[in-house]
Amino acid sequence: MPRTEQLNIRITPSEKEALVAEATRSNLKVSDYVRKRLLGLPLTDADQLLIEGLATFGPQLRASLALIEANMREIAKLRR
Repeated sequence: MPRTEQLNIRITPSEKEALVAEATRSNLKVSDYVRKRLLGLPLTDADQLLIEGLATFGPQLRASLALIEANMREIAKLRR
């Protein structure tokens, strides 16, 4: 569907600077960036893949971090 409607808002120069920076970081035009953020859409396919990957990898990561934490506690005990 073609985009025929406009929405005009007023923002401060610093708000615009932040929007431009975030859009650039996301490799999007400012209008595309704002639209995606406003509608709750993923910024890029890569972002969505990363989120899904982290959700899958999360339990393994937490388990690994728990082991590291346990090892650090043991090392601290040995140093006393």
